[in-house]
Amino acid sequence: MPRGKGNQKKLSQETTDTKKPKADQHNQQGEQSSSETNKSKHYKPQAKEFEETNDDDQCKETSITMTELHQIIKEQAGKLYQEMNADNAKALEELQTRFKEYQENQQRLVDNLRHEIATKDARLEQLEFKLDTLEQEKLKNTVRIVNLPEIDEDKDIKDNLAGIAKNNLKIDNIYKSDIVETHRMGKQKNDKPRDLIVTFASNETRNSFRNKSQEAKLKTENETPVYVNDNLTLSRSKLFYDCRKWRKTKVIHSTWTQLGNVMIKMTDASTPVAVYNHKELRQLIQNRVSTGQEEYEISDEEDSDKMHLSDYSN
Repeated sequence: MPRGKGNQKKLSQETTDTKKPKADQHNQQGEQSSSETNKSKHYKPQAKEFEETNDDDQCKETSITMTELHQIIKEQAGKLYQEMNADNAKALEELQTRFKEYQENQQRLVDNLRHEIATKDARLEQLEFKLDTLEQEKLKNTVRIVNLPEIDEDKDIKDNLAGIAKNNLKIDNIYKSDIVETHRMGKQKNDKPRDLIVTFASNETRNSFRNKSQEAKLKTENETPVYVNDNLTLSRSKLFYDCRKWRKTKVIHSTWTQLGNVMIKMTDASTPVAVYNHKELRQLIQNRVSTGQEEYEISDEEDSDKMHLSDYSN
């Protein structure tokens, strides 16, 4: 065999061998690819099944977590609510305590003020009474004559009074010199005589003139009564005026003045008492009315000569 052909057969065989492994490689790759494809096809449903299972687990875990979270929130809310209630209760208790202390302090202040006012009122009443007593003391030698006619501007009024004392009152020891001063009160209205204030030299002369005048019951020429009264201070005059009105309503049995004091009798059988202010009069009337108010009820019609029980009921 020639050498050249042997070499050529050998190369062809190598070439064939060389190509054969490539084909085998290609076949192996094809088989591997086919195998992977088959595997892929085979495991694809499994992957889907895994995904679905995973989603169910996640939903289940999420559901448990939300339930627990809801329970936790509920518990925390309950604790917070209790804490808030406890705090609010404590704060409310503190506020109530402080408000109670405030009320007690205010009440103490009010009580102290009322006590001070009552003390000052009592002191003021005492001072007013003392002042009124001093003023009345200055008037002890005077009398107030009502309804005595005014003649020639009262130029000879002292002589007229001395004549009245001697002729009408049968008092022989009162002279013109015993009359210190006379003067009329206010302005004359409707030709009605003004009240005449007469000051005597002594209290003895004054008392004698007044007492005899009440006994004699003096009258003018036209039969008008002439009254000789105590000359009272302004406060006692108002008090005596109210007493006379209550006498008209028959709540008071009788009233008069004696030595500058206002006297009253609640009943015919009661003992005369002196009243020095409207507070004392109010108390006496309240006591009287409480024993039988219906008996002393008076009309609600407006009348300058009447006084209502409601004026003294408060």
